[in-house]
Amino acid sequence: MIQDEKEIKEITPMDTKDSSVLSSSRKLCRSTVCASLKQWRLCGIALLSAFLLVLAVTFGIFHFRQPVSLRAAKKGTSNALVDGTVLDTTDKDKKFTRGSAVGQEKVPFLRCVPTGYDASNATRVEIMLLHGASFRKEKWQYHSENIDGEEKIYPQGMLGEFCVSKVGGVSVAVTALDLNVGGATAERLLSLIRSVYGSEQDRNARLVVVTPSASGAFVVDWIIKGDGGSANLPSLISIVDGWVPVAAYSVLSNAQHIQTATQTGNWPPVLAVYGKKDEKGETSTELLKANYGIGGTLVRKKKIKNAHHPAYLDDSGYFVSSVLSFITETVF
Repeated sequence: MIQDEKEIKEITPMDTKDSSVLSSSRKLCRSTVCASLKQWRLCGIALLSAFLLVLAVTFGIFHFRQPVSLRAAKKGTSNALVDGTVLDTTDKDKKFTRGSAVGQEKVPFLRCVPTGYDASNATRVEIMLLHGASFRKEKWQYHSENIDGEEKIYPQGMLGEFCVSKVGGVSVAVTALDLNVGGATAERLLSLIRSVYGSEQDRNARLVVVTPSASGAFVVDWIIKGDGGSANLPSLISIVDGWVPVAAYSVLSNAQHIQTATQTGNWPPVLAVYGKKDEKGETSTELLKANYGIGGTLVRKKKIKNAHHPAYLDDSGYFVSSVLSFITETVF
């Protein structure tokens, strides 16, 4: 019995030492595992944050961009559409925003999209509004029927009046842009169209381009460069479904070139608008009627009474209704 106690006393210190080592090992393992778990938790949090950020950015892009698939451009450029500032919330049936389209150049815009534009049964139309040398995109917020000092009939002017949607019928979104008319070329217009509406092959909207005064040179340049199309410049008809020039003076010096280019191939229909008091505007319209396409059948003339060079400013209501009628009767 005494021997056993001695043996126990001799064995106990060793057991205590081993126990201490084991305890330290366990603590080390626990600390290592905890550190690893903390790292994994941090990594998980970082990955979740990155995923939520990408999701938010993707939602923002697709929510505001509202791209339109044109049958045209099979080869697009690297573009971005920044569209996030709501302009007017008084009209619950329409959404007004401002932003910038970025393609070859950064182009500010104002945009209106009507409620129901994305409905499956909607016949979609996009109207692109450019401007002449003397104005800016904000001029499309003007309307001749709005009287100073009185409540506006059209709070967002022509921009708002163009923006309409009919259940089961034509639904029109409209974008007014500040495309500088200096150095007007077809390539610049194409880049802008792609940056605003995308370059998808599946077509789900018709595009009508309105070009007052000097901005008509963009389309005239496109016409002159031919209908055959190329990798860099597709044919006009493959991108644009309707053209509305308002007193396009660039036609005056290019009538023969227009005639030569449009005697073959397919070309979009035209609504040529001018003011009765704009002599050069009337002349350019007559020349376009006589030289665009074969027999002048593609051009419909529209004279606005008592109107000057920017005819759409003298009688905005008549101008808007004429363009919408052109869309429903000719573009479709």
